[in-house]
Amino acid sequence: MPESDDSLTPRPFWPPRVEYVAFALILLAFTVLSSTGVAPLPLKDFVEYWSAGDVFVNGGNPYDPEALSGSLANALGEDHSHITMMWNPPWTLPLTAPFAMLPIRLAHILWVALQLTLVIASANMLWRAYGGNEPGPWFRAAVLLFPPTVFLLVYGQIGAFCLFGVAGFLYFMDRDRPMLAGLCVALTAIKPHLLFAFGLYLLLEALVSRRDRIAFLTGAVAVVATAAGAWKINPHVYADYWAALSAPPGTSGFVSVQDWRLPLGSYWLRMNFAPDHFWVQFLPAAVVVAGTFVYWKKAPGQRDWLRVTPVLILASLVAAPYGGWLFDLVLLLVPIIHVVLGLSAEAGRRVLAAIVGLNLFVLVGMPAIGALALEQYVWFTPAVAVAYIAAGYYLRYAGAERFVPQAHAPLMRSHA
Repeated sequence: MPESDDSLTPRPFWPPRVEYVAFALILLAFTVLSSTGVAPLPLKDFVEYWSAGDVFVNGGNPYDPEALSGSLANALGEDHSHITMMWNPPWTLPLTAPFAMLPIRLAHILWVALQLTLVIASANMLWRAYGGNEPGPWFRAAVLLFPPTVFLLVYGQIGAFCLFGVAGFLYFMDRDRPMLAGLCVALTAIKPHLLFAFGLYLLLEALVSRRDRIAFLTGAVAVVATAAGAWKINPHVYADYWAALSAPPGTSGFVSVQDWRLPLGSYWLRMNFAPDHFWVQFLPAAVVVAGTFVYWKKAPGQRDWLRVTPVLILASLVAAPYGGWLFDLVLLLVPIIHVVLGLSAEAGRRVLAAIVGLNLFVLVGMPAIGALALEQYVWFTPAVAVAYIAAGYYLRYAGAERFVPQAHAPLMRSHA
């Protein structure tokens, strides 16, 4: 779309945007109210990251339910018989440990604020990478009311790091800065089971492309350095992690990954055909791995990351062997933003408005009919995948070349 030179003029650093000032004031108010106990927010899943970080920095086993229970009892002054385990690999612990050095209520507010900041920053980077100029109110509302965003913040989960890893990778690769892209993509190792097709494709591209090889090696070095740092702080942490993973269900005092009721097709495949065999949940992922290799083999080093990444993310999430909770699906912002910026300005606004309406249905309508369990959202990722495929066919039929972006080529600058 045509644009004036003024649209490319960067915004001044000062004064800040009104919404950012409001966000800072709200954050300050929540910090004071929650940390002082006046209006504490429910900690939910944040306890798993805080307690694991606390046990880790004190030389204990962050995958031991008794150690985690003792940590929370000391922090909250009450016993915790039901323990939520942090199943992320040990190289995640250096991210959680700094928060464990703070009082748990204060750490919780800062953690949620960080996750929200990462979601907003990621959405803005994706908007820019796909050619958008200044995102308007419909876009911000769609991102903030996106059910995975809301669940991510309510549960105090960690998935915003993964989203930022993908968004930063696309943003910096589009600007030919592969080392920065690699540093960002290292964050996706926090939950590799949700991005396995994306990770495999990056590895394959690194075999034939110098730029992708720089990004891959930079990310690998960052992960290794963080993993080595975790080992240096707590030398037995990897043995503890493996012991927790390999323990038979029901023998270690916590709910194992094999016993989770998941919102995944792979889980229901296992439940219907071989409920006692956990490996069945990995069959769809194996099919996607094979398909990813075949897809790459047809055009190695010749595809644009902006185009291929949304497909890889959807394939990974549809076939994920475990996880895939609604708060993990914040990664779906990547294909959604890709589609929105392939449309005209007016059509993009209509789609964003429709997304806001869908968000309100999921957040208000489903609880109203009693659909509260997380495994009941098994339809969410397939629905987004079908909508993405349908939008792709429509845009190609309509001749919307912006749906297939080229590096550094603006897709759309006039969205409100």
